Amino acid sequence: MPKEERITTVLRDSIDVEGLRAYNKVYVLTEKGCVSCNRSFSEFIENELDAESLCIVNASGRIVDISYYQDNELQNVIFDYENFLVKNNIVETSSTIFLDKGVVDTVIELDVKQLGRQFEFFQDER
Repeated sequence: MPKEERITTVLRDSIDVEGLRAYNKVYVLTEKGCVSCNRSFSEFIENELDAESLCIVNASGRIVDISYYQDNELQNVIFDYENFLVKNNIVETSSTIFLDKGVVDTVIELDVKQLGRQFEFFQDER
């Protein structure tokens, strides 16, 4: 099964995301990899999360502050406590998954050397 199909299946079946067509991007927040990158990404998501984006939190809160996601009861935030995205080799670190009409188009994992440019790109892709 192609990676794009596998991602869609995991999002729909394992993480129980319904209505993927409503979203144009999925932010995946983890605590793996660059600590400061993940913290910056969390702040970025807090500012950018809107009705057309979904956030999957795969973090305990020990390294990255996830209180915003826990305290606000947001409809477009899902907690992946089972670690489905990593277990299914979808992503290793914090990432953004771009969707086109509910179908996975592109997956970009955070890269410490490209972080500023990636954030700009994520903002521009609406």
